[in-house]
Amino acid sequence: MKVKNYNTGKFKLNEQKPINRSDRKLFKHGKFLMSTGVGEKARTDKKFMSFIDRSLRRHIAGAWGEIPPEDAKANQEALMKCYRLVSFYY
Repeated sequence: MKVKNYNTGKFKLNEQKPINRSDRKLFKHGKFLMSTGVGEKARTDKKFMSFIDRSLRRHIAGAWGEIPPEDAKANQEALMKCYRLVSFYY
């Protein structure tokens, strides 16, 4: 699968738009990458791009979405050790 960096231009995370009152950053994020297919859909579907934007902001704020409790616990530990984080949104 090809992966492109869409962290520039209109694909940059909209960090100015809060999710809600508890919107915060738990960690400093790096580059956001998405597959070519996801990038094409985001480019042509504003609703989908909005979903991606909201999901990334939720992830950075520690709202992991629909994951099992053991993954949420692993995420809390991963924050301390700079390991990978898991989230799932639909």
